[in-house]
Amino acid sequence: MLNPGEPWAERVIADLTGAEPAWHALAAHALTATGSRPAGKWQRLGRALLANVGPDRAREAMTSWLAPAAEPHTTPVNSHFHTGTAELELGPFNTCALQGLAALLALTPAHPQSAAALGELMEAALLPFPGIGWRSPKTASAAVHAMTQLGDEDAYAELSRLAGTVKYRPTLRAITAALARRNSP
Repeated sequence: MLNPGEPWAERVIADLTGAEPAWHALAAHALTATGSRPAGKWQRLGRALLANVGPDRAREAMTSWLAPAAEPHTTPVNSHFHTGTAELELGPFNTCALQGLAALLALTPAHPQSAAALGELMEAALLPFPGIGWRSPKTASAAVHAMTQLGDEDAYAELSRLAGTVKYRPTLRAITAALARRNSP
């Protein structure tokens, strides 16, 4: 389902080996995410799939899957930007899965672990590539949206922390807007 070579994807693949069909359905659904803000239909199906697995079990698994998102490839791959070997580039197919996992994580009950995992994902997505740009701005946007959807104190504390470190202006604007919406009467 995922392209191996990225440590986070290899963790998902290993965890899904021999897992119940409900887990495979959940992971397959994550791959169908097409942007940072999934549609209502996508979210409704996601909630049903999370219920089949158990939202708390799913949260624990997904936060562990997202943890190595910033780690370099385990096997050498060619750069999508034709700059030689890619160590940190995210594969386009796997990027959709990361965005889907962020969106699914936002559908689980709020937990400090979720906010921390989404913050780390955002930081991993905004690693700069000299001469190319940012690693995956759309994934960073998905993480911001997921944190605002969680809407708890931990998520907003994480957004506040990130507001002081994020350099990519569109993501920083999204963070600032989310914090302003929360603080407005």
